[in-house]
Amino acid sequence: MGFIEMLRDMQEDLCPVCSAIGELKTPRLNVLIGISGAGKSSWLNSYRRRTYHIVCPDDIRRKYFGSVSDQTVNVRAWMIAKGMLVSALTLKKNTILDATNVNTAERIDILNNLPLCDMYAILFEVNPAVAYTRIVKDIKNRKDRCHVPEYEVYRMHGLYLHTKDVIHKENFKKIIFAKR
Repeated sequence: MGFIEMLRDMQEDLCPVCSAIGELKTPRLNVLIGISGAGKSSWLNSYRRRTYHIVCPDDIRRKYFGSVSDQTVNVRAWMIAKGMLVSALTLKKNTILDATNVNTAERIDILNNLPLCDMYAILFEVNPAVAYTRIVKDIKNRKDRCHVPEYEVYRMHGLYLHTKDVIHKENFKKIIFAKR
């Protein structure tokens, strides 16, 4: 499938009809932040999915590029994710960005120049050994998830620790630590 065909296929996600844009309140953007295996997807599955538009680069890689684990398409997947974020927030939809978001520079870049919204950071704290055990268990049970090597889990954890130190300087209305 070519890039143009993918955009046509995503038209419903990118361009839903909304007649009352000007009358709606400022949308909320929940930015999930945590290493692979931290419990973001489990939390999301128990959250009010029906009232939020979900933007997830893993789902984009799965749907449009054939594999959730194919990191070679990250640039294109994140371009699509950014477009989906802009579209949803322009249409005043409450939205959740479901990704690790532990790299501070990349997180700031993706959240830069979004339409007006109230941004909330939701942080997921986990021991990296526990996270890696969860990943291995999911893969053993044939769950369709990213195959993240152990060294990458620990690398992400270092980025997460840095995020905790600097996130208060970002434009979040509130920083929340998720309960598990």
